[in-house]
Amino acid sequence: MLGRITITHTFTTTATPTAVWAALEAAPRWPEVLTDLVSARIEPDGVLAEGAIIRTVAKPGTRAVDMTYRVTAADPRLHLAIESQADAFRARTDYAIASFVSGARVTVTSEVEPVWWLHRITTELARRAYTKQFEAMMEARMRPMLTLAERIQQA
Repeated sequence: MLGRITITHTFTTTATPTAVWAALEAAPRWPEVLTDLVSARIEPDGVLAEGAIIRTVAKPGTRAVDMTYRVTAADPRLHLAIESQADAFRARTDYAIASFVSGARVTVTSEVEPVWWLHRITTELARRAYTKQFEAMMEARMRPMLTLAERIQQA
């Protein structure tokens, strides 16, 4: 589809897959490492399961925005898939978690698609710039989450 951008990046951590999953599920703790958030929660019961809703509240004065994510698939310690929409883009992000040496490997694939036809054209024309921006956002979100996973494992 015109304007669709798919990004895949693999991260490694000393945290185990269990600790990585615990960090993903520890939404109230996300502001500890994602400093542009005021709060985060998973509804209805704090568990990442298909159909759950993740809500984040952005800190005023940052580039972050309040977000709602829908969990479309969840296999504890192995796989998480979420969907979201913000401004002119909708996204689907998959987290594949696997054991790796003395920790975990997390492969994140995010497919970002403009909602409006005009944004589809501008995104296609500026594909390289948008790809760099989305890659930087992925890095800025996932690295701190892995830091949280390492903290959880050490506790």
